[in-house]
Amino acid sequence: MTEIQDFAKLLEDLKKEGFIYNDADFCRKTGLHRSSVSEMRTGKKEVSEQTLHKIEQTFPEFFGKETDMNSSSPRSDVDRFLSIIEADHQLIREMVSKKDEEIDRLLSIMEADRGIYKKVASM
Repeated sequence: MTEIQDFAKLLEDLKKEGFIYNDADFCRKTGLHRSSVSEMRTGKKEVSEQTLHKIEQTFPEFFGKETDMNSSSPRSDVDRFLSIIEADHQLIREMVSKKDEEIDRLLSIMEADRGIYKKVASM
């Protein structure tokens, strides 16, 4: 299996095991940027040792390692549910922000069009 397939499989396994809900949740938990994750998935960017270490630190129980805060016990359904809700909220916030930006852009275009129509009408 190639590095790209390994990384994609890792993401899928994290989803299957309930450690992440989606890529946005993965990015939020690891602190990695969406663009970096996308580039690693497609092979445009190499998965560095630092990135792998960060993922292992973020999900020690996935890799079968004990931590002071978690003794490798499986996550409860409540924890998984809360993780899903947090990821959904983040995604909604991002979508609202993009929607607001698009509305502002469209309003600017409409305002510019009004100015052009007024000039043409006054000629």
